[in-house]
Amino acid sequence: MAGAIPEMQLIRPSLPTLLARTRPAPGRFEVATAADDAEIRRLLRDNAMDGSIQISLEREPHAAIAASIENESSQTIVARRPGGGLYATGTRGMRSVYVNGQVTRVGYLGGLRLDRDHRSNPRALLGGFKLFQQLHEADGRTRLYLTSIMRDNHVARRFLEANLRGMPTYRHVHDLVTLIMPLRRRKLVARQWPSEADRTTQPTVANFDEFEAFLARHQSRWQFATHWPRESLERMPPGLSRDATRITMHGDKLATSAAVWDQRPFKQSVVRGCAPSFKILRPCLNAISHLSGAPKLPPVGKPMKLGYVTQIATSCDGGDDEAIVEVIASLNGVALQSGLDYLACGFPAGDARYFALRRRFGGYTLHSRLYVVFWPDGREAADALDNRPSMPDIATL
Repeated sequence: MAGAIPEMQLIRPSLPTLLARTRPAPGRFEVATAADDAEIRRLLRDNAMDGSIQISLEREPHAAIAASIENESSQTIVARRPGGGLYATGTRGMRSVYVNGQVTRVGYLGGLRLDRDHRSNPRALLGGFKLFQQLHEADGRTRLYLTSIMRDNHVARRFLEANLRGMPTYRHVHDLVTLIMPLRRRKLVARQWPSEADRTTQPTVANFDEFEAFLARHQSRWQFATHWPRESLERMPPGLSRDATRITMHGDKLATSAAVWDQRPFKQSVVRGCAPSFKILRPCLNAISHLSGAPKLPPVGKPMKLGYVTQIATSCDGGDDEAIVEVIASLNGVALQSGLDYLACGFPAGDARYFALRRRFGGYTLHSRLYVVFWPDGREAADALDNRPSMPDIATL
């Protein structure tokens, strides 16, 4: 889900004053090793995002494998307690996306977790960012990074946007919306396609060149959209397959595409708690869900049966809102056969496709903010970004 930084629970005084009062960060910061994997997974499991429903974003059975699937390469850092064990972690990943219409390598800073006994000490975060900067300067692989934060995570935003000494610059570039759509057990009523010439099928080896070119034309229209080279389409990552991909042909031209990415074998969203009011309403909500054919809400301690819609692309001719609705509707059965209950679909805030999907499927909307993050050597690249809307793949946020 978009937004991966939990509440850091900083108190009200100004941040410079707060830093002056806080004790130094204990222990040491270093790049994680294979021996740290279990503790990293413990940090992800024990530090859920706050809200009416507390959700932990977990990486079972191996955090390192999950990071390697989400990124072309990655480095995970950890903070060690003086007496042993970890109290913080974060990941610096590299991926190829479109920037100003060109395929560019950018970084992603995510998976940031702190144990609760260190959330009131900002120096614990500053130590981690110091190591991130050292890794950045050592390899010079990119100038820009991305980070997404939930819009109502005001405490984290206040800290990251303060431009404190020792921190990179966080510059807000766009708001994102993620629609969590419930899958329907009852058969969806088919709508009429915009044209009788339209038909839905699956990509084949014979049209991979066309599929690659089609995705490139679409993705280059957006900032930070994923680059899908042919080799990635032929050997898709775990949980993503041609069987779970649908394309719409308009005559002999490819017009629309979307795919279901089931990441549960390596990444899970687990319900870890909920507000008292939600506990009271839960039986009623589940009863309504049963009558409507929608899935029930998972109990505490259980992962959401959540998949992601990826490879969303439409022709550049406009008027494609209903077409994307229909191609995603065609994925309903595919997702149900995979054992999913929900699909997450992300767009730039205000995108007409989001509103069309919400009218058709309903669901719950998450609001997040996308930041471009940079140290001094990346300022020129950040200043050169044009005004295209941002559409990163929420499956990798």
